[in-house]
Amino acid sequence: YLLAKNVHVYGSFDPKNGVTTIEKRNILGDAKTIIEGNTNYHLIIAAGEESSNSRFDGFQLQNAHANASGKLKVRGHDIDGDKGAGVYVVNNDSNKSTKVVLKNIIAKDNKAYERGGFINADKKGTEVTLVNAIVHNNQVTDGGDGGSAIFSNNDAKVKILNSTIANNKNNGSNGGAVHVREEGSFDIYNSIIWNNHNKEGKLANMTGGEDNDFIVYNSIMNKGGNNGTDSHENGDNTGKINYLTYDPQFVDA
Repeated sequence: YLLAKNVHVYGSFDPKNGVTTIEKRNILGDAKTIIEGNTNYHLIIAAGEESSNSRFDGFQLQNAHANASGKLKVRGHDIDGDKGAGVYVVNNDSNKSTKVVLKNIIAKDNKAYERGGFINADKKGTEVTLVNAIVHNNQVTDGGDGGSAIFSNNDAKVKILNSTIANNKNNGSNGGAVHVREEGSFDIYNSIIWNNHNKEGKLANMTGGEDNDFIVYNSIMNKGGNNGTDSHENGDNTGKINYLTYDPQFVDA
């Protein structure tokens, strides 16, 4: 799916049972709209200003596998075939922006060879906001970076609100589920980042970048859960990384 500027796409309606409004939807219920990856390299692409101010809301994104060696050219933007299996957002013009909102999303069982099992956000002007999401069991299979769930690179900005990122795995390196590089950034609020692991089997929730690339408030992470490449523990970024270490006690639904 190639996102278009100012277009909002909504899923998980169930007219037979009276679910005909946005407010009545339940993405955890049987009527959720599932986008199946099969052999697709990317489920959603947002490329440049032509995709800005778009929204994708109320979907389960699953089983995409970004394992191609080449590049795909979309609106003049290079889309790497081995990154961002679920969502790939890129902006080549620093004077313009690519702003995307992903809301009421379940992302599961997506795999990228290099980085961004679920999301790869790349280049200045890219802004991704993830709200009310469950991101679990996604993987980076072989890459030397992190981001088994989300990767932010080259001044891209990612904001995570009211979301859970859990049980994602990086098989190729010691990078974490949420990984930043080259002045990318993450703002994380009211979220749970829990039991994500790197290739050594160690907890690796949030890794990479410099201290000022992460802002975390009112969130929960494992104690000692940020092992790996350039890990960020509570205190590394004084006043900007604050989280609790209480077990959220997940249970099978």
